[in-house]
Amino acid sequence: MFRLFSIFSVFMSLPVYCTAQYDWGKLLENTENQWLVTEIDKSFNLPQNPCPPDLAKLIEPSEIDSVLHPFAQDKNLESESIESLFKNNCSGLRTLRLLSDLYFPLFSRQLDANGLDKDYRFLPVVISGLNSEFDNNARAGLWGIDILTARSNGMRIDRQIDERKAADPSTQLAVKMIKKFEKEFQGDRIKVIVAMLRGQRFASSFSFAKADVELRRQLCLLHVLIRMFNHTESKPSLMLWLQMLQNYEAIPLRKTMSYNALETVLDIPEGLLRHLNPAFHGDTIPANFRKVSFLIPANKIEQFALLEDSIANFIVPIKETPAQPEPQTFAYHTVKSGDVLGLIAQKYGVSVAQIRRLNNLKSDNIRIGQRLKISADSTDVVSKPKPSTSNNSTQVYTVRSGDSLWLIAKKFPGVSIEDIQRENGIGDGIQPGQKLTIPAAK
Repeated sequence: MFRLFSIFSVFMSLPVYCTAQYDWGKLLENTENQWLVTEIDKSFNLPQNPCPPDLAKLIEPSEIDSVLHPFAQDKNLESESIESLFKNNCSGLRTLRLLSDLYFPLFSRQLDANGLDKDYRFLPVVISGLNSEFDNNARAGLWGIDILTARSNGMRIDRQIDERKAADPSTQLAVKMIKKFEKEFQGDRIKVIVAMLRGQRFASSFSFAKADVELRRQLCLLHVLIRMFNHTESKPSLMLWLQMLQNYEAIPLRKTMSYNALETVLDIPEGLLRHLNPAFHGDTIPANFRKVSFLIPANKIEQFALLEDSIANFIVPIKETPAQPEPQTFAYHTVKSGDVLGLIAQKYGVSVAQIRRLNNLKSDNIRIGQRLKISADSTDVVSKPKPSTSNNSTQVYTVRSGDSLWLIAKKFPGVSIEDIQRENGIGDGIQPGQKLTIPAAK
């Protein structure tokens, strides 16, 4: 109990950004559910850090920490911020620490190069929850950059690409904005922070006494995060990230290609490709766009080189069938917090393009509570095989249209793609109707 009280006493508070739409709980939940986090957990089965965390050696506060401190008067907001991180055995804090090991080196390098306080690196934690796929229609990416600012600074945002969701260019622009605000506000750190959270015009007339509760919540959360990260212990995971990311490599796209072609020819699930490349959100990937790398699994690089022309020239076959009334027996999925189209498609064994087509979606944006039509032959029952009753028994799985070895392995916890290939003596190719023996989970 003393240890917990000590940690609480380390933190003083401050406030937050958006309007009533800002919901840190949902932001954190979406971050915990994003593909990067689930993938590194699956790859390494990482142990939990202590909850509450162990206190580290006290260090001198940065200037940002010092200027936030006087505003930390609302103990209710402070407790709310700390409790959100400690909830569910500190799952939120653990997730943010994992992602900070991935992104903070990039943020710190850019901030140091411009002579800026390193604690500005905590702004994306408050704005996006360190989720590169963050998009609330007004702001997007790790730094939550708005469309007007992005385009006026030469960023590409159209039906194919949103550079705000790429870590390098968005960080470069964010640091440029911070440097500009520091000059305009003559080094007033609070106004710089408010400008990054709410915009330059709002910051110009900022008065803490008139700040709304959401802005105060964001500033409080920022202060708590700085104290929490700087004054508690954590086992670094950067080397694990580097090890995991070695499984993926960037490919040069000399010709425009579609997600459908990459999925069909290379047997890479569209959902995986979209998670790897959040900045590319259209149905096609434009050629010769070198500012943002396009990643695919490293074990597909050689195959891509051999089949590059086939992928570029791929045409989705059109089935000429007599016109029929729309089937009435569709599977439906109600969107819940943390859902993205890629994960939903994986769950039902269909492609993202199919879901978008069936629901007349113009983009990948979906909202909580939205009811999505999946397909006439996909249901929860058929998309999720029944778990084996014995850890030592094999199972037989019949390949369905849209399946890939990656999708099938995901349906059987503890079974890898290599396990299925070895058990059945096959390579990457599979066909609808094919019977696969699924080995016992390890």
